[in-house]
This record gives sequence, C-alpha cells and structure tokens, in this order.
Amino acid sequence: ASGSPSETAGKGDSRWPWPAIHCAMTTVMRAVSAAALPQVFVFTAVLPSVFAHFNPCLNQDNFTPGVASMEEGYTCRAYWDIHKKFFPLDFVPAIDTCFAKSESIMPAATLTGLFRQCCTDSKVLCSDLAFNPCADSQAYMPEQGSPSFYYNSKCVEMNAFVTPFESNAETCSASFLAAAPDATTRSALERVFAHVLAQSAGGSTTRAAVAGWLAQTCCQDGRSVCAADPVEEHVEEPVVNVTETPVVSHAAASSATKVVAFAGLGLAIAVVARRA
Repeated sequence: ASGSPSETAGKGDSRWPWPAIHCAMTTVMRAVSAAALPQVFVFTAVLPSVFAHFNPCLNQDNFTPGVASMEEGYTCRAYWDIHKKFFPLDFVPAIDTCFAKSESIMPAATLTGLFRQCCTDSKVLCSDLAFNPCADSQAYMPEQGSPSFYYNSKCVEMNAFVTPFESNAETCSASFLAAAPDATTRSALERVFAHVLAQSAGGSTTRAAVAGWLAQTCCQDGRSVCAADPVEEHVEEPVVNVTETPVVSHAAASSATKVVAFAGLGLAIAVVARRA
C-alpha cells in the first residue's frame, strides 16, 4: 500500500526534481548576492538615520533628546515621540508641507516651532521657510518679543503662523485670513492675531496690516515687506481680562505657559494625541 502524501512527497519523489531546483537556486542566490551586497551595506547604513534618528531639527545632529521640552515633565525625545506621527518619514520642508493643512491640527511650521529649544542652533525643520516680515531681511530680530503678542511670544513664534508670500501690491492687499488652509487654522489665527485683526471690521485685515504690525517689533527699522517707509503709527496695547488670559512680562513668560495658551486654542497637539 502506498504511503500518505507526507511520506511520499520528498526528495525521492519524481514529481520534485530537487537536485535541479537546488542547483538553480544556488546559482541565482550567488548572482543576486554579488550584485546586491553593496546596496545592502548602503541600505543598512542609511536605515538607522531615516527611522531611528528622525527628529524636529533642521540639522538632525543638533537634536538634544534629554533637554526639557516646552511641555512640563517631558524631555525633548518624549515630547517628540508624541508628535512625530504627524510627519511622514519622507517629510521634506517646503511651503506646501510646512504651511498647508496636515494630519495635525496646526501647520507643521507651527508644530515644529514648539521644539526650538530641543535643537542646539534653535533651527527646526521649517525654519528656513519661516515668514520674515522685514523689508530688509537682515533687520529681522526673531528673538524679540512684545506684550501685544499672543502670550508674550517671540517674533519667530508669531511668524510661524504666517504663510510666507512674495510681497507685491496684490499679495499685500489680500486678506490675511484668506490664506488659512482650513477653518481650524483660521480660528487659531483669529485668536493669535486678535490684536491686529481688531483694528479692522469684518475680518478684512490685509497681509500688509499684519506684516506692518509684526515689523514694529520684529524689524530693526520698523519696515515691513509691504511698506516702503518705517511704520510710525503706534498700535495700542490690548485690553486683557486678567481673569482669563493674564499677561506677564516677556522675561517671566515661560514656555510651559505658552503651551497652556495653545492648549486653550485647541492647538496643543500633545493634548490631542493623548485623547486619540
């Protein structure tokens, strides 16, 4: 009686020409190994830098994972681990990727801006694309702040909300809020730039008005990209309800306070990520 299929299906089974198969497979594997070995070494060398070391810094080597982040109780590494899911591994800083609507509820330029203290040179992924409101780009003072800025933010933090544009008569006269990629971002802009938006009715504030307002603080000569002359008019400081949004000096405003402010806007991605 013949045996079971498991007993007869073997090297002696005429239906399986094992010597020929083994010979062919050996020949193929040798050829593939010889051709692919250099690429394998390259791939294994690049793989760690792509997956293990991806971080929010423009220069990946400048990341300081053990430094305290803006979120109290989190190191930069732990805080980034919460947010990195919003960035694809092939993320390339560009106007579209940094300022358009993303999987996050704030543009990538604003989100990466929360990690400036995690990079030794303070440059994050979208830093080179950040909006510069100054007519003379060299007059820009990114670390300058103002009590009229949202929660005493610095210029670099305020400008992370502004989508860069080529200044001319048409773009400068366009509505500032019209550039918002979605309703959530528009709502955030309305809160962050409430001081300057309040100077015009019906949300008709132009880019020129916002650039001029930012230039008063952020540009050494007060000249914005949309103005030929220095800004001379003084914009009154906002009236703040101290029971809701207390304003403190810039020196006393901690990074943690700013994160609380963004959370109040619904912009703190850490809070959203935890609920997801």
